[in-house]
Amino acid sequence: MSRSVKTLGVSLGAGLLGVILSIPPFSLDLQEHFGLKLLFYLRGVRRPPSEVIIVSLDRESVAALHLPKKIQKWPRSLHAQLVQTLTRRGAAVIIFDLLFDEAHGMNVDNAFAATVNDSGRVVLCESIRQEKIPISDAQGDYLADLNIETLVSPISPLSQSAIAMAPFPLPKIPIQLSQFWLFKAGAGNSPTLPVVAFFIYASGHYESFYRLFNQVRPNSDPTLSHIWDEVVHQRRIEETLIAYREIFNRDPLIAREMRDRLASPDNQGFDAAERKMLNGFIRMFQSKNSRYLDFYGPAGTFNSLSYYKVLASRGGAETVDGHPTPKPSGFEGKVVFVGLSENLQPQRQDGYHTVFSKKNGIDISGVEIAATAFSNLLEDRPLTHPDWPMHLLIVFAFGLFLGVVCVVLPVGMATMSVIGAGGLYLSIAWICFDTWALWIPVVIPLFILMPLALVGTVVCRYCLANREREGIRKAFGYFLPDTVIDQLAKNLGNLDAGNQVVYGICLYTDAQQYAALSETMDPKALSRFMNRYYERLFVPVRKHGGIVSDVVGDSMMAIWAKSKPDASLRASACHAALGIVEAIRQFNRDNEKIRLHTRIGMHAGHILVGNIGAVDHYEYRPVGDIVNTASRMEGMNKYLGTRILISDQVLQRLDGFLTRRLGEFLPFGKSNPVVIHELLGYLKDISPEQQQLCSCFEAGIRAYQQKDWAAAIEAFEQALAIYRADGPSIFYKKYCEAFMNNPPDENWDGTVVMGQK
Repeated sequence: MSRSVKTLGVSLGAGLLGVILSIPPFSLDLQEHFGLKLLFYLRGVRRPPSEVIIVSLDRESVAALHLPKKIQKWPRSLHAQLVQTLTRRGAAVIIFDLLFDEAHGMNVDNAFAATVNDSGRVVLCESIRQEKIPISDAQGDYLADLNIETLVSPISPLSQSAIAMAPFPLPKIPIQLSQFWLFKAGAGNSPTLPVVAFFIYASGHYESFYRLFNQVRPNSDPTLSHIWDEVVHQRRIEETLIAYREIFNRDPLIAREMRDRLASPDNQGFDAAERKMLNGFIRMFQSKNSRYLDFYGPAGTFNSLSYYKVLASRGGAETVDGHPTPKPSGFEGKVVFVGLSENLQPQRQDGYHTVFSKKNGIDISGVEIAATAFSNLLEDRPLTHPDWPMHLLIVFAFGLFLGVVCVVLPVGMATMSVIGAGGLYLSIAWICFDTWALWIPVVIPLFILMPLALVGTVVCRYCLANREREGIRKAFGYFLPDTVIDQLAKNLGNLDAGNQVVYGICLYTDAQQYAALSETMDPKALSRFMNRYYERLFVPVRKHGGIVSDVVGDSMMAIWAKSKPDASLRASACHAALGIVEAIRQFNRDNEKIRLHTRIGMHAGHILVGNIGAVDHYEYRPVGDIVNTASRMEGMNKYLGTRILISDQVLQRLDGFLTRRLGEFLPFGKSNPVVIHELLGYLKDISPEQQQLCSCFEAGIRAYQQKDWAAAIEAFEQALAIYRADGPSIFYKKYCEAFMNNPPDENWDGTVVMGQK
């Protein structure tokens, strides 16, 4: 199987696996119970809107006011006093998350109802009664149960006095609460408590909303009033909400048209605050029946005041039991939720398990959830996730990426890349969640696909490596000692056809002035000298995983081989080449009287590793054009005045090395040109002079290729002004001077033809 086919197959498989695992309801439960919890944990506590205050019916109030523990039995005269206090102090809306479905006595109830009516800003809670009615066919056989939901309003005096009433149903199942209802379809599409509270609180913008709505759909519902006071006077707040909701459901395009109209130049009279409120109205009516809760934190995150302290403040006392009472201005313009919000167990009767529930069993109360839902509406910040096509695309793309990385890269690099990509993905998910309340999938990509990809890669590579080592031992056992076979087996993958063709990097060295040295030295002294020379030469090769294949006179050939192209293999060869230059520099410092400079040529490609010889003598060596080209490139150092020349095939996709492109050369005796680079060192060590030199040389090469000989000569002279012994600049300057007198023909493409080795 070819590498590209294998990569494509594994990548598509990983992506499709992610898509399959993302199909609801399995993935949705995982995302809610684990992914959402993780994102809330990473985000931490978020400050709720200052416009929201909770008045808590808590144990402290029970003790301070000598009240019964059962909240429903608290005197309604106290609730009336609370309403009077909050109204006098300027509360915008007062929402009771309590059920008043039982009479406490006509006088008491009427007095409380009168206070509620005088306030004109109290919203009371309704309950939903569910009934199951069995359905039978004509023969009387049972078919199914019909679920009927009926709203149960507070007692008559209160229901007639409140500005509005609404239910706030919250399920105890599933275990972790993540969503709330905006409109309860089973109960006649009734708006819920947070929706009604938001509608009343934002009533100052209602008439602007009506005008915007009427611009898009003129006279679509004659029963809708354009004046808020009429809506309140006629007790039609709930009906108005239901009417708008049904219009938006029937006409899905209306939301987009209203937003477009709101953004048009004709409606520039709206300030930022009003635009936000109008967009909140549009999104509320456009949304699905339920919405995910964007929790602000654990229980107690909202600004909360004890019930008895608010009552005590009505008398002007500055402190109650040593605690300061709320300032009169503290409720002005606020939305006040009244309900059970107790942080102490076991008296909790109204707790719900959420992502912020604590290990000690403290959950978030229903009134805090109502305040959270209202605050989400107020901020126009719904917790959203991508639609399913985009959700699946994200998971598929991440799985595809994991597949490519795990197949293409070595195990170590693949592991680090996958972990890094996972960290980056989680960071992006956290930023999206924290900034825009956008919930992108994290469980399937990070906690299922990533571990499967890593474990699968390690297991497959381990099995493949064992198979490769056995193949190598069998292929080369006749030609190499066991130590060499072991070294090769660690770095060579499965061999292709014939178990002999491999991908390799060939490094060829030659000692400058060796011929003159051999004429002047005693053979034994020369042998000892060269042994010390090669001892220095071999160390960088072996340190970086290369195999010394051949040593003849003053030349050495080393190879790095694997079954398929590998960037890390080429990087190792480049490290070895730079190590050789440094080792020989130190060698020459240690041998001041005799200096032996070394030239290096490197080329990469597929080679045949096999036996060369006949009869009873064979040698293991690499064979192929790569070897010959590396030798020719080493020889080109003499003419270019360089130390290390590498081909484009060696350099591709390598980072961290300082190189310069010398151009396209046709080595002596070859028919195909080779793009040559000079390997100068490491990028981290580059000096300003080297950087300037490379820039001047690059400008000269560009001019040379454009046949602008004068500009090229000028650029090369600038390079020589920086470093007068720069061999490539000297070479090209002479070349350009020759072309000025004898220009090349029209078919010339810039290739330098070498006339000798």
